Amino acid sequence: MKPNKNAIVILLLFFLSINVSITYANPTSSSQSLPDNNAIEEVSSLPDHCPSDTEEKDKILPELEAEGAILIDRDTGKVLYAHNIDQPFYPASTTKILTALLAIENGNMEDVVTVSNEANLVERDGTIAGLDLGEEIDLEKLIYGLMLPSGNDAAYTIAVYIARKVTNNPDMPMNEAIDYFCDMMNQRARAAGAKNSHFSNPHGYHRDDHFTTPYDIAMIAREAMKYEFFQKVVATPMYTMEDWNGMDKEDPTKKEIRYWKNTNLLIDKNNKKYYYPYATGIKTGYTSYAGQCLVSSAKKDNLNLIAVVFKSTKDGKWTDSINLFEYGFNNFVPYQFVKDGEVLGTTEVLNCEDGNKGIVNLIARKGYIDIMRKDEIRKIEKKISIQPNIEAPVRKGQIIGQVSYYLDSNLLFCTDLIADRDIEKKTLLNIKSPETTEANLNSGWSKGGLIILTVLIICLAFIVSIAKKKRKRRHIFYKR
Repeated sequence: MKPNKNAIVILLLFFLSINVSITYANPTSSSQSLPDNNAIEEVSSLPDHCPSDTEEKDKILPELEAEGAILIDRDTGKVLYAHNIDQPFYPASTTKILTALLAIENGNMEDVVTVSNEANLVERDGTIAGLDLGEEIDLEKLIYGLMLPSGNDAAYTIAVYIARKVTNNPDMPMNEAIDYFCDMMNQRARAAGAKNSHFSNPHGYHRDDHFTTPYDIAMIAREAMKYEFFQKVVATPMYTMEDWNGMDKEDPTKKEIRYWKNTNLLIDKNNKKYYYPYATGIKTGYTSYAGQCLVSSAKKDNLNLIAVVFKSTKDGKWTDSINLFEYGFNNFVPYQFVKDGEVLGTTEVLNCEDGNKGIVNLIARKGYIDIMRKDEIRKIEKKISIQPNIEAPVRKGQIIGQVSYYLDSNLLFCTDLIADRDIEKKTLLNIKSPETTEANLNSGWSKGGLIILTVLIICLAFIVSIAKKKRKRRHIFYKR
């Protein structure tokens, strides 16, 4: 009797839909494999060496006259040196960094601001920019008058302008506007990372409830230095503009020139004693309560630093700041742990389609840069862990491992390792391997052929069994 054709077709379709994994030996592949999930690949640290006398000297912490000081990396905010950094101090005119920050973020540099009665609030011994009542001046120029000659009159004028602008209330009373601006100062300081500060005026003239810490003012300065205009202002040694009222005595047809000299000697090339070639800003401060204060910045190679010294001496605020910068530049460097998308190795994928070598690159999902001590870089350890027995299909971007970086067993950074491409799974429908040698073909097909033959025998037995049952039923029918 002939077998049922429908049954044969159904069985063959079922058989072809089965994924049969046939792994061929590749004579050109490496015998090495990456570790399993429990194994870790460690990259040994750089060899130790005996430090030179210069290196040992560089590691010595700077001696300072300041009662409070901090050195941070401007880009990351990392603290590189600390001395009483959370202790409250009176900040004096370094307060104006925060006032300038709020002016830049909330004002329009081209706005013309009219100097009103707020300029008369300046204390008798307070520093001024020399603004005139009724003077109309651009906000941009006001900020120069605030930061270079440290004008308290500019600070009051900015505070009133910003408060009225933000509230959209041009008739807000002067004292109410100043109080509103101080509230803005405290909110912005907290947003910048300040934890132990309170500001009660826009200029820093002494008040018992007006204080900050070296850490807090460093965070505020870091925020301000994100703005190119602020960087430009604090790096300007001298700013000149036409005076509002004054006329040139030699030529009455011309305006008198107003000169605003920066009080920061670190950026003054004419000052042979304290000029620091890497300095880029920022602001001085002094009151009898605060002592000598300086928030400064410097850049060398790829390292941007901010230093703060509070309650130092007249000379010490310059020497302290320079010593902090030298300590930072001599001992620290930006270190690239890994780049975004960097290839950190390869791993093998099992059961991939023929013609595909089954090797994927391990790609770092995120990059990481940090400021490290130069003598610590050689101690950094990189550890890579890979998932065991990765099988196709694999998709581009799929997580297949992790890379971690350690210093003295402390984790510094960790990111996923992802596949750089798709790899499809091997099936009977895509078996083709022209590169495979005859021996490997024979070996592969000896295993694959055995599977196929076994399935065919089972199918044939099933069909014969069905045929015998049908024949038996027919025989019984005819017998009846």
